[in-house]
Amino acid sequence: MAGTHGKSGYFAIYDTGGTLRDLSGDLSNVNITFDVPTENTEGFGDTWTEVVAGIKNGTFSIEGNYSETASTGTDTVLWAILGGLYEFIHAPKGNTAGNRKWTGSAICTSYNPTTPVAGKIAFTANFQCSGTVTGSTI
Repeated sequence: MAGTHGKSGYFAIYDTGGTLRDLSGDLSNVNITFDVPTENTEGFGDTWTEVVAGIKNGTFSIEGNYSETASTGTDTVLWAILGGLYEFIHAPKGNTAGNRKWTGSAICTSYNPTTPVAGKIAFTANFQCSGTVTGSTI
């Protein structure tokens, strides 16, 4: 089966003023993880592990080019939303009809600009989802 190239990926987040900011043009990676923790329930004498499912969890990180552009730059948007709860949209194959997307709310838990002496200024940012994340098609 053929794979799909990530060059058309889409990521946007609402800023502090309630405007949806498309950061896709400055991003080079979005890494989203959904998981369900488990708890062991076995007792003395059991010979196999027994578990129950916990509560669904979502986290994601974004990385890309550092930009100070007023209102729309990655530094401008991410610095402003750090520590706050904001809605996001991520569509791995792009923001066009029929593609899969995830939407929800998340807290920006860290923002890390990097300035290497022999490379471009870049950033990473990490997010913790809060509440339901919905997977649907655009």
